[in-house]
Amino acid sequence: MKLTKSTLNIRTLLYIGIFLIVNLIAYRAFFRLDFTADKRYTLSDSSKDILENLADQVTISAYFSPNLPPDFENVKNDFQDMLSEFASYSDGQVVYEFLEVPQEDAEKAKLQQSGLAQVQIQSRENDEIKVVNGFMGAIVKLGAQQEPIPLIRDVRGMEYSLASSVKKLAIKDKPKVGFVQGHGEPPIQQMPQVAQMLQVSYVGDTVNLAQPNSWAAFKTLVILKPQQPYSAQELAQLDEFLASGGNLFVGLDAVQANLQGQGPWGPLNTGLETWLGEKGVRVEQSFLVDQQGIQIGVQTPQMTPFGQMNVTSYIDFPYIMQINNFEAHPITEGLEVMLMQFPSPISLSLDSTSKGGNLVYTSQLTGKQPAPVFFNPNKQWTQNDFTAGPQPMAVWVEGSKANQDSRIVVAGDGDFPIYQQGQQFIPDNANFLVNAIDWLTDDTGLIQLRTKGVVARPLEKQLEAGERSLVKVLNFLLPILILLGFGLYRRQKRKMQTLKWKAIDYS
Repeated sequence: MKLTKSTLNIRTLLYIGIFLIVNLIAYRAFFRLDFTADKRYTLSDSSKDILENLADQVTISAYFSPNLPPDFENVKNDFQDMLSEFASYSDGQVVYEFLEVPQEDAEKAKLQQSGLAQVQIQSRENDEIKVVNGFMGAIVKLGAQQEPIPLIRDVRGMEYSLASSVKKLAIKDKPKVGFVQGHGEPPIQQMPQVAQMLQVSYVGDTVNLAQPNSWAAFKTLVILKPQQPYSAQELAQLDEFLASGGNLFVGLDAVQANLQGQGPWGPLNTGLETWLGEKGVRVEQSFLVDQQGIQIGVQTPQMTPFGQMNVTSYIDFPYIMQINNFEAHPITEGLEVMLMQFPSPISLSLDSTSKGGNLVYTSQLTGKQPAPVFFNPNKQWTQNDFTAGPQPMAVWVEGSKANQDSRIVVAGDGDFPIYQQGQQFIPDNANFLVNAIDWLTDDTGLIQLRTKGVVARPLEKQLEAGERSLVKVLNFLLPILILLGFGLYRRQKRKMQTLKWKAIDYS
């Protein structure tokens, strides 16, 4: 059948209409299949909430140096995809642009003054390794305010960097979080990771409980690692704060110890142990030891061909332990590994006006040692030292006789969020404290994002030391052995096939 001109026009218009409708639907109801374990390419509900509640337009200017190596080009593409999703969910309130990195030194200096980091990037070209300086960052602007994302190196943490920057600019009245001082507590400057994360949603300040009602402007108070006793008047101020509906985080060292000596190490009395006991939280003045303990280096004098010298040897030290046993709770969401130093066990005994639960446990192979304790570097630890089972080291409590809305979180270690020079800092230690402050302050929006993409897959620590070493060796060698085995199998198969062909009589 021959098509008339009018039929052809109608069909053309119909195809164009279908094409436009499909594109419109795809724009409004797009989806992406994300098979990663932590859904790193899918926007979380927290990000969507932030974007859907934006009242003013946010502009994100991205700066990526040209001719980046392929790995970094992929990061740029992932960032562009993320920005596209931010723009889509914000209903037009997020606008983004990719700007050229200027070549003039003066203009580059302006970018650095804005907070972007100029980094050295290695690339391989014609079998030569070249190092170039470049930018891979962005500046988020809202009105006259701006917030830099200094460096975008990986897709992990990309969503948190963007969402927290947008939220930091968009939020108008930040609640105040107070860090109690006056009893040897470390200043917040000794917790740079915590301070950086808190500034997104809160205003941090110090509190002196010796001054009556100094807590009045704060929604949450934090007490970390006090070393001197609290007076009765200061404890009464804490009672008034909780009765007013305030919330409290306590990181308490119930025993006193460090790595500078062998002891004896005994209990540390600050008055908070008894005060918390009245709230149904008992922090035992005992040491926990865990087979998931770390190894530390000790100097021991030994005879060498050059005379007596101090030689570093490594010993098991179960008083400092890795923790990966978490109860399901908003505070522990996404956490994988924490490191605790000289923690003490905690138990709950709550009345009918309160409810609570555990947050963090030791492993199955745990022991308890009542203070005082000597550290014996020559001790040979056996499984008989770890028979107490999993012990809670952090708990939450909600409600009290004075106020049903108050909340308390207690950890049996005050050191965990403090950065110590020369020691590796575990990110989840800071995440735990900031998550707890979010939960206490009733702002859980960024908890999901903070730990998204943080990947650590430690070995099961219940294994003996020899078994752990065997697993590590197998993890390294097994893929190589499988490849070698497959190659030998193919070689032998081809050899047999060749012999088979040679054996055939073609005459």
